[in-house]
Amino acid sequence: MALTSASVSRRRRGRDGGGRSESFIRSVVTHQQCVRNTRCVCPTVLAKGAASTEGNGYSMDARHDDSPPTTAGLIPQQLRNLRQVHELSQRALSARIRYAPSHIADVERGRRLPSEEMARALDELFTPPLPFTSLLATAQTELVADYGRMIVRRESEAVRVQAFTSSVIPGLLQTEEYARELLSKGLPRESAESIAARVDARMARKRIFDREDPPLYWVVVDECALMRAISTKDAMYEQFRFLLDIADRPHVTIQIHPVARGIHAMHGGSLTVLSLRDGPTVATVESFASGEPTDSPTRVSQLLEMMDTAKVNALTPTESLELIQRYLKECEDAD
Repeated sequence: MALTSASVSRRRRGRDGGGRSESFIRSVVTHQQCVRNTRCVCPTVLAKGAASTEGNGYSMDARHDDSPPTTAGLIPQQLRNLRQVHELSQRALSARIRYAPSHIADVERGRRLPSEEMARALDELFTPPLPFTSLLATAQTELVADYGRMIVRRESEAVRVQAFTSSVIPGLLQTEEYARELLSKGLPRESAESIAARVDARMARKRIFDREDPPLYWVVVDECALMRAISTKDAMYEQFRFLLDIADRPHVTIQIHPVARGIHAMHGGSLTVLSLRDGPTVATVESFASGEPTDSPTRVSQLLEMMDTAKVNALTPTESLELIQRYLKECEDAD
């Protein structure tokens, strides 16, 4: 049951700190409006952020007047403030939303992002001015490299998604374990908490497949991605199994470009093209630690020509699934 404003007012009566929450909320709203500018000068957020700078990748930087904090830094601030205003201990909040006190403490300290389910539970309980679900979605987007944010932000608007990858399984088709191993090896200096948040963000993107009107998804994957054992045999088995399962969906097409057919125009990189519901088509080309987002019609047309060539040179969808089946069987036989 949601906590009402009347109950908050009753608890505030006679307390010196009663106005602190409203001040904090105003500063958070102001911060949300200015965080995309060059500087954020929200006084309450600045003051409270100084207590959350130690040992994690999400807490707000105490010096954020020079370096604006991410949206992820607002989540622990808002959660802690709302809990205190409603005079709930972490244990009491745990009983309300059915998440362990240690889990709540980790979120409040900025050690982890809340799950989507936890964010929904907090929204239902507190009805905050900035919904936790909205903050979480923005925070997850901020975990993506700058050049990839346009694509991730607009995936939910796509009626068609086309992709090519030359060395790894595409992000939208990765299992949790595969993504974790890939991110851990690619970001060796990141904390376990940071990696976990990035994995959660990547898994959350798969929701587009469960929409009532999912986008048409067509991907070409270089066989090298199947050959490369990112993780254990068991994890690769689950990854191949997932590819076969999702390919059963009528809106998903997977093609494999076999290594026997030699070099191709997109060797060493990846491409994602979104056809959006409101008309335009946008794309991102990625290579090692860099990328090029574009909505230029001329550039997008050139990239689509490359994509069409990759489709023609790849195995048919049926042949591609047979090849994935062979890799799956290799994993089985290795046990």
